[in-house]
Amino acid sequence: MKKIMTSQMHFMGFIFFSILFLNHSLAQTKVVIPGTFQSELGCSGDWMPDCDNTALTYNSSTGLWTGSFIIPAGCHQYKVAIDGSWDVNYGENGILFGANINLYVAAETLITFTYDPETHLVTTSPIASGFSSSCLPQVVLAGSFQDELGCSSDWDANCTNTALYYVPGTGQFENDLSIPPGYYEYRAILNNDWSGNNFGVDGIPNGGNYSIYIPCNTTKVHFTYNPLTHVVTSSYNLNSQPNTVVIAGSFQSEVGCSGDWQPDCGNTRMTYDPIYGTWVDTLYIPAGHWEYKITVNNSWNENYGLYGERDGANIPLDLCYSAKVVFTYYHSDCYHYAYTQVITNGVCVNKFYDANVNGYPDYGEEPMGGVAFTLTGNGITQTQTTGSDGKAAFSNIPDGIYVVKENVPSGYYSSLIDSQYVYVFSSNATVNFGNVCIGAGGAKGMGFWTSKNGEGALNNSGKLEDALWWLRYLGLRNADGTDFDPYTYAQLRTWMMGANSKNMTYMLSAQLAAMFLSMELGYVDGYNSYIYTPGCSWWGNFMNVYNLVWTTNYYLWYRTTVDGKDPDRNYLDCLKTAFDNANNNLTFVQPHPCTGAVTKSESKQLPEVNSIGVEAKVWPNPSNNYFTLRAAYNRNNEGVLIKVYNANGQQVYTANGSSNKDYRFGDRFIPGIYMVEVEQGDNRTTFKLIKQ
Repeated sequence: MKKIMTSQMHFMGFIFFSILFLNHSLAQTKVVIPGTFQSELGCSGDWMPDCDNTALTYNSSTGLWTGSFIIPAGCHQYKVAIDGSWDVNYGENGILFGANINLYVAAETLITFTYDPETHLVTTSPIASGFSSSCLPQVVLAGSFQDELGCSSDWDANCTNTALYYVPGTGQFENDLSIPPGYYEYRAILNNDWSGNNFGVDGIPNGGNYSIYIPCNTTKVHFTYNPLTHVVTSSYNLNSQPNTVVIAGSFQSEVGCSGDWQPDCGNTRMTYDPIYGTWVDTLYIPAGHWEYKITVNNSWNENYGLYGERDGANIPLDLCYSAKVVFTYYHSDCYHYAYTQVITNGVCVNKFYDANVNGYPDYGEEPMGGVAFTLTGNGITQTQTTGSDGKAAFSNIPDGIYVVKENVPSGYYSSLIDSQYVYVFSSNATVNFGNVCIGAGGAKGMGFWTSKNGEGALNNSGKLEDALWWLRYLGLRNADGTDFDPYTYAQLRTWMMGANSKNMTYMLSAQLAAMFLSMELGYVDGYNSYIYTPGCSWWGNFMNVYNLVWTTNYYLWYRTTVDGKDPDRNYLDCLKTAFDNANNNLTFVQPHPCTGAVTKSESKQLPEVNSIGVEAKVWPNPSNNYFTLRAAYNRNNEGVLIKVYNANGQQVYTANGSSNKDYRFGDRFIPGIYMVEVEQGDNRTTFKLIKQ
């Protein structure tokens, strides 16, 4: 009902508006010609809509209003005002509230004005109204680009930096303006007059702004203003490209040049592609580390390096095998970027000691040589061993999908995964494999904190009260599940010595407290120390100590008691074991590669990843589209809970359903590494996913 009433009101308003101006057409009582000449005709000033000295007389036989006045020589403007006010007025082309009408009088002349109330057009004789080259207005493009061209501000109708000038041969106002790339708006203003000489799109008085996009690599923008239609047009061309572009680099002697770093060698000269506006060249380059720059017109006078910077640093190019490389360079006023694409099929392996267990070779991390890798797929099996630089290569392989698997060295652990899928289709792929070894990390166990040494460390550090305050803040539990809030060292010692696993939250609390005290007194760097936590983390088999502490504390806040039948028992036992091993200095990631293998006895102390008890698989992995997960049917026909986390620990997907069913997800995931957690009954497991 509200919409109907609103529409009716709009319609009634339109009828009222139409009748109002229809009445002015049929029953006008006064028509005046206000303009720049009125003061010369006895009016007290110009632009006076109620001055009778320039009023017209109605002729009932013709239905027209006419009047004759002696107009002095000069450039004049005028309008038609109805009933002695500006409430209703007509300008150029009979437009209501339109632009001022021009009139050029070379010598004082008796001019007759005739106004048609039906069309609202006004004519003059013997001299016709309209634009005259003898009365050139100042035409300025006022817009959002003016401050870029030296005006004090945008939308300044008086700034001649953006003025257009009359060209007698074309009868237009024109100019070329050097406008930086970007989006802009503008309009034409005559004589700094925003009220009567203000033209927008299609030359409409007070119309909408013109909009223009200036791309990179353009010439000056040519603007044209038509004084008869008031329409503004614009045009520009792309700048010309260089005569020659050459790839100058450390590999030129390898591709037939007489030497390296030659800006005029024809063997590395690029070809311009007018369709894409880029310069391209394809070169066969041997394996190795190379550097290059882009040179223009066979000289170093103009050259571009890293990030497209003029005279910038050399651009690196690392090839783990000899390959065809496509070089592409974009030359414009804005960008001078060069990039490469390897089109010879192959796989590059980076092997490194991954001290921060993120799966990527960060600056300063040490390469690992002598590690064997096997590539399988398409009926092919190849094995390569990394060199001292930690690199290996599989080359000249056909298009297809392959699996690259490492033979993890004795005493080491994979920081994320030990095998990866790669997609090779007229391209190369790079896979990163990180390893770590584990050992002591400076932690003090429960035995230390319940001894005289532990008590002395707390007292001598001056942090006993702070440590007790934090322990009260944590969600520590007693044997019966109640809160444990220590106020004295004696209370802490008694509680820690009595810890047992009958209620898992009690033992877990004690292990957590021991690690927290090691952090509080500086024995362990909680943010930068990582420990081996297989089965406990949504992100690989490692967690930093800080995350382990607060993940555990989260569970303790909400779980008071957990016995052997509790479905969370296995997970809390995993957390407890992770703390136990770390507090005994067995599972800290070492900052540098191992000097010896982990012994058999040490290996037995480390927990295995808790299996789901039935087969579950994810494919394809890696994937550049979506993943499919299936948990196989088990005899209890238990449901399946699937959770997917990104690298920041945020849950990005969840599904709750049945086993032996396909779950498809991940098509909208951004590239990166994800962790899938699958729960079925009392069991859980995790999978790592790679989205390419």
